[in-house]
Amino acid sequence: SKLYMSAEEIGELSRVSVKGVSSEVFTLHAAPHANVERIVPRIVVIPGNPGVISFYFSFIRHLYKLCHGQVDIIGISHAGHDGSTPYIFSVEEQIQHKIDFLLQMRADHNRSPLILIGHSIGAYIAIKVQKRCPDLVISNIVCLFPTIRDLYQGLSPIVKVAILPGARHGLSWMLHVLPTSVTTRVLARISTLSDEARYVTASKLNRHLVHNILYMAYTEGQEVLEIDAEVMSIMQDHHTRMLFLYGRTDQYTPLSFYEELRTQFPGAGGIELAPEGVAHAFVLKHSEVVAERVAQFVMQFHTVEEIQQLQR
Repeated sequence: SKLYMSAEEIGELSRVSVKGVSSEVFTLHAAPHANVERIVPRIVVIPGNPGVISFYFSFIRHLYKLCHGQVDIIGISHAGHDGSTPYIFSVEEQIQHKIDFLLQMRADHNRSPLILIGHSIGAYIAIKVQKRCPDLVISNIVCLFPTIRDLYQGLSPIVKVAILPGARHGLSWMLHVLPTSVTTRVLARISTLSDEARYVTASKLNRHLVHNILYMAYTEGQEVLEIDAEVMSIMQDHHTRMLFLYGRTDQYTPLSFYEELRTQFPGAGGIELAPEGVAHAFVLKHSEVVAERVAQFVMQFHTVEEIQQLQR
């Protein structure tokens, strides 16, 4: 693990085993208070696809600061998205991976309420986790640019070809034969990523990672169709404690999805549009503005009184 100590680069990046699957975890712990035993909310960030947690460093750090260091924040990579295994994981297996991780984490922090933040397909995974694991104390779910329906329609024609079995195998092996200098230059073009995030991502960029990204996208397109019964059930029962943040020009979640959801759930905790110009891949340029809205939502619920009420 590595501990980042500067003001901009706080947090601990480590590897944990989740049912035998090596997984990267990025953690920021709540600021300690002397002689005070506190129940601290734990925010768990579930990424989109790619599920490389280094893309979320900036968002997690901004969120931590905006919550005044009063929460634990844990970002968990997707299984196989650290480039460490040749095994490929479907979206269903990613849901189980997050359930296993949260149950594993609960053993050490049984009383802490959980706030799940899911980005893109991570929102779908977060909702499925709550439905399938009701024993977890999940107080809120934040869905950022959520792909909870008709995902395949949002894929570009190139991606629709790239995720097919033959194509994804070919692309994975093509990356394998490319010199490291080429992949490093590609990452360098993402100028909005910090040097730290580029370094961490480059260190794991290999054919196993690419194959996992493409295979997961393939299974997403096969499985995320209409809003299914599990997702609808959670939305009906918990919508007052959920935040949905949609993009204004998002090919994966067009405005019609946002408008239909607002009509269907007028009493939801928040079904909102992100500020103008914030893209689906918000972590590349707009981590701070998204973190501001998420922090407002979290702090709205998680006063000391609210936390105590959750534990009664």
